[in-house]
Amino acid sequence: MEDTHVNLSDIESNFGKETTDIVDALTKLNRINYHSKEDAQAENFRKMIVAMANDLRAIIIKICDRLHNMRTLHHLDEKRQMRIAKETVDIYAPLAHRLGLGVVKAELEDLSLKYLKPDTYYTIAKELQEKRIERESHIKEVIAEIKMLLDKHKIKYRIEGRAKHIYSICKKMEKNSIDIKDINLIYDLFAVRIITEDIKSCYMVLGIIYPRFKLVPGRFKDYIALPKANMYQSLHTTVFAPSGRVVEIQIRTEQMDNVAKNGIAVHWRYKEGGKFNLLDKRFVWMKHLLQWQKDLKNSKEFLGSMKIDLIADEIYVFTPNGDLKVLPRGSNVIDFAYSIHTAVGDECTGAIVNGKMVPLKTQLKTGNIVSIITSKNHHPSKDWLAIVKTSKAKNKIRQWIRNKERESAIAIGKEMLVSRLKEIGISLHEYAKSPETIELLKRIDRKNIEDLYVDIGNGKLSVATAVKHFYKEKKAAKKAGSNKPTAPGSPIVIDGLYLDNLMVNLARCCNPVPGDKIVGFVTRGRGVTIHRMECSNLDNLMLEKDRLVNVRWKTISETFNVSLCVTTADKVGMLAKLTSVIGSRGINIVNVALSTDDIQKVTTVKFVLGIKSNKQINALVQILRSLEDIISVERIIN
Repeated sequence: MEDTHVNLSDIESNFGKETTDIVDALTKLNRINYHSKEDAQAENFRKMIVAMANDLRAIIIKICDRLHNMRTLHHLDEKRQMRIAKETVDIYAPLAHRLGLGVVKAELEDLSLKYLKPDTYYTIAKELQEKRIERESHIKEVIAEIKMLLDKHKIKYRIEGRAKHIYSICKKMEKNSIDIKDINLIYDLFAVRIITEDIKSCYMVLGIIYPRFKLVPGRFKDYIALPKANMYQSLHTTVFAPSGRVVEIQIRTEQMDNVAKNGIAVHWRYKEGGKFNLLDKRFVWMKHLLQWQKDLKNSKEFLGSMKIDLIADEIYVFTPNGDLKVLPRGSNVIDFAYSIHTAVGDECTGAIVNGKMVPLKTQLKTGNIVSIITSKNHHPSKDWLAIVKTSKAKNKIRQWIRNKERESAIAIGKEMLVSRLKEIGISLHEYAKSPETIELLKRIDRKNIEDLYVDIGNGKLSVATAVKHFYKEKKAAKKAGSNKPTAPGSPIVIDGLYLDNLMVNLARCCNPVPGDKIVGFVTRGRGVTIHRMECSNLDNLMLEKDRLVNVRWKTISETFNVSLCVTTADKVGMLAKLTSVIGSRGINIVNVALSTDDIQKVTTVKFVLGIKSNKQINALVQILRSLEDIISVERIIN
């Protein structure tokens, strides 16, 4: 529809609602303006996945449409050829594989390779063509030998031979670092397929072949007992033929062969109006895709999850109860834990594999029996993201980290906001319910007051900005408060006298606190400003020495704002750890801002703290410096 003036009602009136729904599902969302091509691609795939859940015929049509696109790709310019071929090999070929469309998958991969790596494609094609007669002769020899054996045992069968498709050969050569001239070193370059009438006959054929053909060690796979996730079933074994050449033999029933070639299109659930049951284990990968398109708003993460889980080879691992879990090759204990349940993954501390205790990073193998060890006090680490394989594990770990960081930011932001509101005489309840605050939330696109706490806690929004709409009516009171202390609450003594009749200001350039060495400067019309002796502005003040006065602190109970800069390693929970230590010392956090250097992997946190004396701040600095992962802690003088 995106290429015509036809609308949905036109289609429905001519072809009915069922057809209209499928056409709508396959119509690109190109009427929306996206920030990037990646966003547009992701949204179209989201729509395609939802359509797949509603009617499997939609995705089958889409894959066939893509196959036709690839067959006619030579009509497009090179740039578009590369883009479409890359998308095909990354998304559509793996989707065809997951749906069991073996014949379509092979052609999509070969056509993609033709445009992505034309030199490799034509070199392999030429090599196969030049040795076609030799290959066919070899296959005929093996088939004749097998026929003789099976006829002798009166087994019903049909038999066929084939060569691997070009893309498959290319991937095997890359994986094993095989040069094109050594192409015959690939074990399963040639395959003979034996199709029998039932499962019993499959295993009988295997038993008949083995005494005559020498088995290549480690090259037997039973996909009948353990079918692939796309419903593929077959016995695979690699043997040495009498001539000494290596050949792969596949043994399956007629029904298995049909499913291997056409997959989901011939499955009995297809007859149920194209619907599928999400509870069916064979469709668990579809269930994951549906969940990710809901959970992952970031286009890059979503597309990455699709590519990883669609394209990965699989391993078959069991729970102690015998439940089968199918995971991508390279998955470890954490991946397995999350495949059971999110809570099991979050609390995983280790595992017992085949009766032996193993660490979290242990990679699993087909046939492993795995029991997960958990602890309520254990939680995911950001380090896990570097070792897990499955998209589900990565997404759940990120989700936990985001939630934990949000909880910490809410607590910090709320405390900072309450403190500032108290200064200007506003209650949190009054603030949250005010029309001004509701308008502020709309303006900055936040759903509720908790989102505001998060922004303040993360340093994205200053407290001053958050309460700006209350400043006018409280301005006079706030100004008087900022000029404090004055007599009789002044913390300053000058020449043995309290400054009862003189306004005193603590200089904002150096923020002195009781215990700091200080000096007074008599200003014009604003009383005495108190500076720290280390203040960088003191050099300028020394030009008017006659206006400097000796001052000292008196004992008071007030607090004073002090700025502190803390540099830490970029690790989850560091902000929460810092605020916990500060709070345990009875120190109020007035403001906090943080920034992260992704290259250096460090985070800088700047606090404004309510301090009673320099002893208190000095003690805090020493404690913070002793913490693990702390790089530096410095009081900001100017």
